[in-house]
Amino acid sequence: MRYTSFIPRTKSGYCLPIRLCDTSGYSEDLGPDAIECNYLLDGHIKENFKFPDREHIQTDSADFVVSPKPGDKVRCGVFVIAATDLDDDRRGIFKKIVSQKELMEEKVKTKKPYIEITGIPSVVVLTKVDKLCKDASHVYKSSDVKEAVDTASSLLGISRNNIFPLKNYEDEVEIDEVVNNMAFTILKHIIYRALDGMEPVGDQCTHTAALETTESDVL
Repeated sequence: MRYTSFIPRTKSGYCLPIRLCDTSGYSEDLGPDAIECNYLLDGHIKENFKFPDREHIQTDSADFVVSPKPGDKVRCGVFVIAATDLDDDRRGIFKKIVSQKELMEEKVKTKKPYIEITGIPSVVVLTKVDKLCKDASHVYKSSDVKEAVDTASSLLGISRNNIFPLKNYEDEVEIDEVVNNMAFTILKHIIYRALDGMEPVGDQCTHTAALETTESDVL
């Protein structure tokens, strides 16, 4: 399992002031446990680090960041799940995701006199919704997609307004504006949720400027 990240940029080459980080998918036996998740959330893991299968990263390792910068820390956790995988056979994986979500909720991000901001927000992206609704333009009106969102909400304990359906690019050979708009809408809401708990206010102003970029400007 490798930890990677990238920064979205516009067609003109401007790098947006956000960073998207990724690890490979969960299984019942693989994926970060509570210790590794803590390290990831707090920014202690270097980019491109490959997690060993049977042991944790050591704090004296060259890949361990002893004093992470504010920009290294996770501001919002995103769980990507196929809408077709919401069945009883994968309950073990969902329990693992729930435990990671609860860990994020317990994180104290900022403490000031009379102010305490707790928890790292989490959202779910439901992919492959085209298997439930063939017409991407009707995804938000589909009863089957709504049922999948309800199921995910029940399984993971995440409110429905934090669960976003997304169609995958699969056999398209041209850019599909409907699919792109879905992805761009999800990205905006992820940023909004990350901004909710960010301090100081100056950070919010800097990142909000990035939201003025339109979908057509982003590669």
